[in-house]
Amino acid sequence: MAARKPYKGNWQTGERIGNGSGFSVDANASFASGSKLRLEVYISGVAAPQVFEQLCERKAEIEELIGGELSWETLQGHEKRIALYMPGIQNKEDKGQWAQQHEWLLANWPKMTEVFRPMIAQISIGETEGGD
Repeated sequence: MAARKPYKGNWQTGERIGNGSGFSVDANASFASGSKLRLEVYISGVAAPQVFEQLCERKAEIEELIGGELSWETLQGHEKRIALYMPGIQNKEDKGQWAQQHEWLLANWPKMTEVFRPMIAQISIGETEGGD
């Protein structure tokens, strides 16, 4: 993770962990509604549903490697999200919580990218609508 200025929004893109024909996969940190901090593997592009499906087939393996249950989410359009939520209520404005939030991010971010990067590299996508 590179040092960056924080975005004004509720999310921060950390790194691209993979891409291929018709899709890209990024690792992000964000505050979800309901004051939940999450790390997410965000899958976008016309082939995102195929990528998500292939990862879902390895759900048990992925969650075992991560060491916890993930949230497997279908978003609008082609986008998909696989997220790990920090337990408890998190307030991004409360500086007293920042150290704990940063520790959680630093402990879990590398795990997410280490687990997903090689799996994304193994993804095989057939012909996609609209091509790429």
